Amino acid sequence: MRVAKKKVPVPPQPPKVPIKKPIKTPIPVALPTPLTSLTSPPVSASASASAPTTVPTAPLTPASPAGATGALSAAPEVPLPALPSGFVPVIFKQYLGAHPKSGQITAVPGAIAELESSTSYVQAFGGGVPPASRLAGDLSIAASWTTLRMSLEAFLVYAKSNEVIAWKEAFTELDELNAVFQVVAKQNPQLVAGFPATKRLLGVTKAISEAGAATKARKAKASTAKTAPAPAAAAATTASTTSPTAPTSAPTGGAAH
Repeated sequence: MRVAKKKVPVPPQPPKVPIKKPIKTPIPVALPTPLTSLTSPPVSASASASAPTTVPTAPLTPASPAGATGALSAAPEVPLPALPSGFVPVIFKQYLGAHPKSGQITAVPGAIAELESSTSYVQAFGGGVPPASRLAGDLSIAASWTTLRMSLEAFLVYAKSNEVIAWKEAFTELDELNAVFQVVAKQNPQLVAGFPATKRLLGVTKAISEAGAATKARKAKASTAKTAPAPAAAAATTASTTSPTAPTSAPTGGAAH
């Protein structure tokens, strides 16, 4: 006979109360340097203080290889101001997010003009915001440093391009000279005695290669020495395994009666 199971009543569950997440209060971050102490970038002696630094709108064209024109272009004289005494570069990791976006660089001139000419700035935003004149001045200084950096970076690409073109041509000519120089140095050393600096220049690559090979050989020898057993330890191990067993001494005392 089957017995019917009794249903146990389930007690009513209390209503779920939504858990409110704590509101994170932003931690104020103090600027290491007040904005009023910002300085404008230096101006070289040959440049006018009133003339702004311009950013090239088109990529600069490097000098053509010697094979195309027959001659290399010499580097132009670019007067640069000396770094201030005691200058210490900043730690850029501490200034993450302080680099302007391209859209900000494009929009900042118009914003500066608005701030400088506005007569309703205080009426619109109140007195709790930075003054319009101060903000416009700080933006102008920041934009001037950005303009200078972009100009220097563009010119650095131009300088590097011409540098490798010129050195490639010079290295080719040095290789041609070195082939004859080494032969003359062996046959008649007196003829090359008047070119000690040229000899050092031609021998730099060989000296670096020989130094690298010597360093590699020393490291290989040191690695082999670490893995091989020491001679004294090997000799001791051999002696312990080959030495004869000492005879057992006879018991002392008289014979038993």
